[in-house]
Amino acid sequence: MRKQMNWIFAVSGMSLLLSVLYWSKLWFSFDFLGEEIGSERNAVGTWAGVNLFWAALLSALAYTQLKKVHRKTARVIVTLTKMHLCIQAFPVLLWIILADPGASWRGILAHGVVIALCIAAWTRIMKELREMRKSG
Repeated sequence: MRKQMNWIFAVSGMSLLLSVLYWSKLWFSFDFLGEEIGSERNAVGTWAGVNLFWAALLSALAYTQLKKVHRKTARVIVTLTKMHLCIQAFPVLLWIILADPGASWRGILAHGVVIALCIAAWTRIMKELREMRKSG
């Protein structure tokens, strides 16, 4: 199980990077909003904060698994990872619906990486939990 927690650390690290990229505006451009540019600051800032909190929570729980494996904690991590996937899906939908195709690829790519990592972590931890249950 300890090895599987590296996937959670990868999810958390990429989520941290994503929050920083949103706050710094280094990677994302909201020019497609035209005259409404600037109106996204509150929503994007709130989302980045929630994303960062979720990443920190997942990392903290994964860290506890490094010291001693608890099946219940692993199940909580799986549930939180599924919820984190939902947190990532919403911005992807907004990038697809609202942004022009030339600007949306960065948002879709960045969130897609986090979604892929979430799915990888979730499936690997679930497999490990099933094996632990079979072995007793």
